[in-house]
Amino acid sequence: MEVVGIIITGLSILISIYIVSTLSVKLRFQEYDKTLTNLTLPSSIFVTGLIGFILCTSVALCLIFFKQEEEHLFIAILLFLISILYVWLMMYSLNWRIIIKKDSFTFRNSLRISKEYSYSDIVKIKRIKIGGFRLYLKNGKNIAVDFYVKGIDNLWDILKMRF
Repeated sequence: MEVVGIIITGLSILISIYIVSTLSVKLRFQEYDKTLTNLTLPSSIFVTGLIGFILCTSVALCLIFFKQEEEHLFIAILLFLISILYVWLMMYSLNWRIIIKKDSFTFRNSLRISKEYSYSDIVKIKRIKIGGFRLYLKNGKNIAVDFYVKGIDNLWDILKMRF
């Protein structure tokens, strides 16, 4: 019976990895509206986090309530820790945002902390190898804009003209 728990755990992790990688490939080559000024993450990232959270917590709860052995409890705790990562993914997809304005942009992180930056606050822009770019600001902070953000091309065009 312990083999079943290991197989279920491995399958849930593999399914999660497959979903995330498939979505990232799909989102990388998707075209977006060039008039977007509100850059957000696609809703499919939230759905991925929700599915992963449901899978991990349901398997963990099944292991806790139906398998009362010590090694199953260890696997259940591990799955609960993985489900915390999926909760962060859901928070990230719901809260992360950049609002483009004429002379500035407002950045909101995954904890819903917003701050407005002028384009002159940007010290350096570095392209990321897997796609997207990172903005380095005067105050020492940096903002990563991933390739799957809706409207990334709009921000990149503005930054290209200014730098």
